Amino acid sequence: MMRRLSVLVLFFGLAYPPIMSPRPFAPRRQQPQIDTGTNRGFLGVKIAVPEFQVAAADPKADALTATFNKVLWDDLDYSGVLTLISRSFYPLGKFANPGDIRVEDWTTPAVDGQFIAFGNTRVSGGRISVEARLWDLKNAQNQEAIGKRYGSEDTEDGARLLAHEFADAIVELIGGGIRGIAQTKIAYVSDRSGAKEIYVMDYDGNGSYPLTSYRSTALTPVWSPDGEKIAFTRMRTGAVDIEIISRVDRRSYPFQKAGGTTTTPAWSPDGSQLAFATSRDGSDTEIYVGDWNGKNLHRLTVSKSVD
Repeated sequence: MMRRLSVLVLFFGLAYPPIMSPRPFAPRRQQPQIDTGTNRGFLGVKIAVPEFQVAAADPKADALTATFNKVLWDDLDYSGVLTLISRSFYPLGKFANPGDIRVEDWTTPAVDGQFIAFGNTRVSGGRISVEARLWDLKNAQNQEAIGKRYGSEDTEDGARLLAHEFADAIVELIGGGIRGIAQTKIAYVSDRSGAKEIYVMDYDGNGSYPLTSYRSTALTPVWSPDGEKIAFTRMRTGAVDIEIISRVDRRSYPFQKAGGTTTTPAWSPDGSQLAFATSRDGSDTEIYVGDWNGKNLHRLTVSKSVD
């Protein structure tokens, strides 16, 4: 009898636990995760960017304006500090001039814009000009944050440049001094011509062009702090040296040969000096620092290994 009663109590206890404060479950351990990307968990300042309109339509102006509109949108979208409002929420119409903008249309709950960038383009006399404006929709007393006319050659590269310039101006103003990256250039190595040469392109991969044409091997390009010069390693028969070239006109700057194998330059923050590795003393490569023209060298490392 006692055994059967024990069994019943056991079942009762399993089916109906006693009324008491529940014991908290131990939290389940989360597996570590790595999440990458831009604008993750961050809502940037909301900006409307209606398409810029052509002041006097013609096929070339239409094409260049289309390029400008796409590049401007992409630059702002990639900035990481702005949230671009989808054009599907915009009021109907074309928005090229201040008279086209009714602030109340852009601050409705559906749009909820904080800023609006708008303007028009004109192509004439071999030039493209862009009249660009940025309005602060929440500041009626000082509405126009940017009002500027940009100009360049009437080429696709010219239209892209103007979009980059306006995008960087917007990011710097809205971002509280954060410098935009739209005008950034990237130096890289490619063997598309059959030899490894130094190339330069825009940050988004467009506008690529060769900086060197030595038909030998050029490696490890590095920008000077002022963005005007690139130092790199050049390999020729019987010699591995550092050379410096102008980004603007591809002019070579004099660099005194250190002797031995000399590679991997790195600029000082003020651009007055270069650090590099060289085997000039007949040993394994060591780190030296000198003036950016290769003079006044002094050795930094002394080791039996490669530096």
